[in-house]
Formats: sequence, C-alpha cells, structure tokens
Amino acid sequence: ALYRDMTEFQGLEFGSPSLDVGDEAQSSCKCLFDHNTDLPTIVSQYGGSPTVTGTAGDGSGTVVGVIEKDFVDCYKVAPLEAPEEIVGFEYIGPGLCLDSSDQKYDFISISVTSGFFASECKAACSPFSPRGFHAEEGVSCRCLFDDGASIDGNTMNDPTTGDGGNGPIVYSDYTGDGHCYAYIPPPTHAPSASPSKTPSSSPTTSPSSSPTTQAPSTIPTSSPTKAPIIGTASPSSSPTQSPSSSPTTASPSTSPSKAPSTSPTTASPSTS
Repeated sequence: ALYRDMTEFQGLEFGSPSLDVGDEAQSSCKCLFDHNTDLPTIVSQYGGSPTVTGTAGDGSGTVVGVIEKDFVDCYKVAPLEAPEEIVGFEYIGPGLCLDSSDQKYDFISISVTSGFFASECKAACSPFSPRGFHAEEGVSCRCLFDDGASIDGNTMNDPTTGDGGNGPIVYSDYTGDGHCYAYIPPPTHAPSASPSKTPSSSPTTSPSSSPTTQAPSTIPTSSPTKAPIIGTASPSSSPTQSPSSSPTTASPSTSPSKAPSTSPTTASPSTS
C-alpha cells in the first residue's frame, strides 16, 4: 500500500514458509519495481522497513507472466474498483483514510443497520461537510474531519493510533473490511482569465453588480460606404499629348465652354 501510487511499482512476490529455509525467495515478501528504480530514495521518502533491496532484475512495466516456483505467489498492480460509485466523492481504496503524512482523521460515528453502506454513509455525512467518510457495510460509517474539529451537537472521536489527520484525504491504509472515500470540491464557475500575481489583502465579498467596460462604441455605423470617390468620375476621352509648358496656377473658369471647337486654327511657325 505504501508504494501503490508510484508508477515504478509493478507488484509483489510472496513466499510462504517451507522446509527449504535456505531459499531466500521463500518466507518473504518482495515489492517489485522497474529496473533502475532508485530504491534507497523510495524507502527514505515512503517509509517501510525492507531487510534487503535487490537490483539484479531487468524487468520493467506491467507484470505479464510468472516462472512457476513452489510456495511463491506473484501479484501485479491492478486498478482499484470502487465497491460503490458515489457522486461527489472519490474512491481512495480499502481501509482507513490517511492524509499526506499518513495520519488518520477525527470522526463522527453514524449508527448503521444491515445493508447500510457507502451511499447511506454519504447521505448521513454530507450535511457536516466532511473531508470524506469511511464505510464498512452493515458495520460502521465514519464522517471524517481535520484533527481538532468540532461539530455542534455531535461527539467527535479521535483515532486510536495515528491521530492528526489534516487537509485532503490522499491514501488509504488497506486494513480491515471498510472503504475510504474523499470529498471532491466543486470546480470554480468562472476563473479569472488574468489573475493577479498576488492576492488582495482586502478582497471584496461579492462581485460588482455593475461592471464597467473599456467604452466601446454604443452605435457603430450600420454599413460601410458603398462607392468611395477616387478622383474624377470619368477621365477626358482626348487628353493632351504633352503637358503645357507654362501651366497656370489660377483657378479655372467656372463656366467653361460645353464643347471644344470642331475646326481649331493653328498658326504657322515663322520661317525666319
């Protein structure tokens, strides 16, 4: 149970006592890890008291088969299956519930009857907003709380060992016939798209009833201009072949002739 949540942990070998006491594989329990796993670090972080750590094996990944050996049984890690799915609660595993430091929680005991199990335990505990609950069918139902918590009108009990559970439920201890369920907090409805780097020292208790905008246009144009003007509507059909050598800068006539002369005269250049 100590190593179950580790991806490197793949299973165990259990050797039953036999007459062949010289066989080290018997009368022992071996926790199996992937090849090249740092076993000393795992022991220091997760605890446990192994007498021997071995690194000779080359196996990695899921256990897929066995080499038959008398008095030795092999078990591989399998996904946990909840005895009963409970909405709003996550199934942690068999046994008592533990926090991240392997400590147990204070609890309120609920009276149970035959057939009373997880769904009934959840219904009885939910009004108290617990960290979770521990249920053993027809035997017990415990609503779990942080160490030192108190609920008006209810008797709070301390665990007989390992008292001091605080914070979210993380593990179960795989002992007994009961099962551990942890409360799942609801997600936030609308998280901020750009949260501040540091929290406010005096946050508001409710959102603004009239938020301001950055002042967009309240009445945009309904349609763009369909025919923008780019210069004259129709250019001259007979433009001059060369520009004037002495253009005028004065304003043009406001009443030009409607049509040019059909027989313009040209002066002959002087020969001398």
